[in-house]
Amino acid sequence: MRVFIMRHGPAGQHGDPQYPDDSQRPLTRGGCKKTRACARGMQALGIEPARILTSPYVRARQTAELVADELDLDDDALRNTDALVPGRGAEAVFEELRKEAADGTVVLVGHEPDLSKLISQLLTGDGETTQIDLKKAGLCAIELDKVPPEGRGTLLFLMKPGQLRALA
Repeated sequence: MRVFIMRHGPAGQHGDPQYPDDSQRPLTRGGCKKTRACARGMQALGIEPARILTSPYVRARQTAELVADELDLDDDALRNTDALVPGRGAEAVFEELRKEAADGTVVLVGHEPDLSKLISQLLTGDGETTQIDLKKAGLCAIELDKVPPEGRGTLLFLMKPGQLRALA
């Protein structure tokens, strides 16, 4: 199974009084543009996921929708999951990955610091062992034979958004 882990694109400022409920904070206009360019970079890499799992938070959902649009995915390929809500932990994501294992390739869209901990957990079995700096709209690719705790992943790449945009 190939897992692509993407942090949501640039969003409005945390603590903005316009969005007292942080889950409603959207991508900025520039964030949409940058995220779409990153998605075109994903397309250039030949990424063809069977499914995109996303946090239901607005900024993550918008990111996932832009990626799905650029990768020409059907509407049913995109699914919200509370497993990617901040603070849920890696085990909730592992349960989702077990459900998707038969399809082979999945993109996860979520939030920091949870995604960096997830990457570390997938690679080492410990969410604190590996320090990862996943930038907004950045992408990590991991190959998994088995979902933890049964297996560990192999890091294929970790790309900054500027690198993805350069590929577009």
